[in-house]
Amino acid sequence: MINTIAKYKVFDNEFPWAKNYWHFGVGSFFQVQRMDESLLKTYPEDEADETGWIKMRQFYLLDEHGELVQKVGKVSDAPEAKLFKPSTWKYLGANRVSETVEMCLNRIGEQAHKVGYILAAIYLAYPKDDLPNRRLLIYKVPQGFTMKSWIEELYGREREALKQQLAAIDAV
Repeated sequence: MINTIAKYKVFDNEFPWAKNYWHFGVGSFFQVQRMDESLLKTYPEDEADETGWIKMRQFYLLDEHGELVQKVGKVSDAPEAKLFKPSTWKYLGANRVSETVEMCLNRIGEQAHKVGYILAAIYLAYPKDDLPNRRLLIYKVPQGFTMKSWIEELYGREREALKQQLAAIDAV
C-alpha cells in the first residue's frame, strides 16, 4: 500500500494537471508511456451491454502543460456520459465516436504542434465487482519531436517502405 501512495504522490508532482481529467482512488492505475504508432490507430470507446459491463476509453490531446488542445472523437448531440454519474450512462450508445487519435490530429491541423501528451482515461466496471477499474495512461511525444514532426517522420518511413516494395516489384 505504501508503494501505491508513494507512486501516486510522485505521479501527482510530475503531472499535477492529470487530476483535472481523472478521479484517482481505490482501483486506480496510472502509467506514463512513449507514444507509438498503434496509439494513433486507436478509437475512443463507450460501451455498455445487457449484463451491465461498462467500458469507456477517452483520449485527450494535451499541450506540454496539461492544457486541453482537443478531445478525440466526434460525438452525437446526445449529452456526454459522465464516468461517476450513473444517471448519464443511458447515453452511452448514443455517443458513438467516429475518429481515431490520428484522424483527430489531422483534423486539428496546425494545433497538433501544441500536443505534448495524449492522455487515455479508461474506465471498466462490472456490476458484480465492488470497485471499478480506472486506468490513466499518459503518452509522451518522443524526445526531440513535436507531435506533428513525429507523425511526419512516421509517414516518411511508410513512404520509404512503399518505395522499396515498388522497386522490388519492378526489379522482377
